[in-house]
Amino acid sequence: MWFFYLTAFLLLISARKTVTHECYTCDNIDDPDNCHNITEGGNGQSCFAYVNISGISKTFTLGITDNKNCGAILNYTSAIVKRDVYKKCFECCGKDKCNNRLCQHLKPSKCIDDVNVDCAHINEMFNICTKVDEAKNICPKFCRLCSLVDGNWAEWSWWSSCDVTCDSGIQTRKRTCTNPAPAYHGRQCVGNDTDTKSCDNQLCPVNGGWSEWSDWGTCSVTCDFGLKRRNRSCSNPHPSRSGDHCFGDSTDVDICTTRPCFTVAPFYAFKSHTVSDKYLADNKVLVFTKNTLNIGDVYDNSTGIFVAPVKGVYLFTAQICMYTGRGSYFGFSVEGRIESNIIAGDSGYYQCNSIDTVTTVNAGEQVSVKCVAACAGDALWEYLDRATSSFSGTLLHMYSNLTIFALKIE
Repeated sequence: MWFFYLTAFLLLISARKTVTHECYTCDNIDDPDNCHNITEGGNGQSCFAYVNISGISKTFTLGITDNKNCGAILNYTSAIVKRDVYKKCFECCGKDKCNNRLCQHLKPSKCIDDVNVDCAHINEMFNICTKVDEAKNICPKFCRLCSLVDGNWAEWSWWSSCDVTCDSGIQTRKRTCTNPAPAYHGRQCVGNDTDTKSCDNQLCPVNGGWSEWSDWGTCSVTCDFGLKRRNRSCSNPHPSRSGDHCFGDSTDVDICTTRPCFTVAPFYAFKSHTVSDKYLADNKVLVFTKNTLNIGDVYDNSTGIFVAPVKGVYLFTAQICMYTGRGSYFGFSVEGRIESNIIAGDSGYYQCNSIDTVTTVNAGEQVSVKCVAACAGDALWEYLDRATSSFSGTLLHMYSNLTIFALKIE
């Protein structure tokens, strides 16, 4: 039963394709789409298209002919033409305007159902109204497709401005499927609604970029503290075409240190002799009253005290002349700290004993000669300025901040 209905439907469709339809008819035109002449064909007739190529020129002829001529159209050497540009469809056919839009059903000029097709019966069997592309050509009225409108593109809009202000960019234009807009199951427009093309502007400005830093230069001094420098240039790239210059400094500076400089330290020295108060007592400072040398005025011969003017290494010497059999202990007092103790006056004759020390003294500290222990009586003696007690000192090396810094590094 289904085979019967299917056969009947195919026969009806076949019959429909030989009934009245429309074809474009034009001779020797450059573009088939430029043909607008329409001729109505009858039963047993089909549309055809023919292309004539001569050298590099190409012309087209569109028309209508009897079906018996399909494949051997009179006066043409190539009657049935298969053209790749039209989806490889054969031109000789019985569809409306098929030689203009191959393999596409176009809406008839009048909304009438095909008299050779029982639309109600075919729809009941095959639900033809759901196949809009077929139904609008066979049963448009039955399927209520008389108001169907296939969409068509409107004109392109103006090109937009370039999307960049310099160098190469993109321009865009748009079109809408509104000429007319699809309605009542009509086809949407085929193709893109957006088109683009490249645009070129003036070259962009080039902003400058810093190069890598150079190596550090040599220190600006050969001793103590100095400066070293390194440089960079605005050349990666160079600014051009009104581009910005590099921001920041092109020179970098850092502190550098080398060996300490050798400086001439101030010279301090003194020597004094003759103790006027010869009476001894424990922890008593010996006051040497007669100066033979006092460079820097560092020794006070009224108190017997040396005050260090700078921090440094000093050499101190002293001579103690005593009567026999006394045996007193003497030493240097450095801020109350006793250094280089000796015992003097314990031999069997008058004698002078010497003591010395090399020590570090801070600026402002006091140094003196003291009788430390077993000190009593009138024990000191002198002989015609040839044997006399004395006290002397001298600066050997002065400490500076640089010296201290160097010592810490070591």
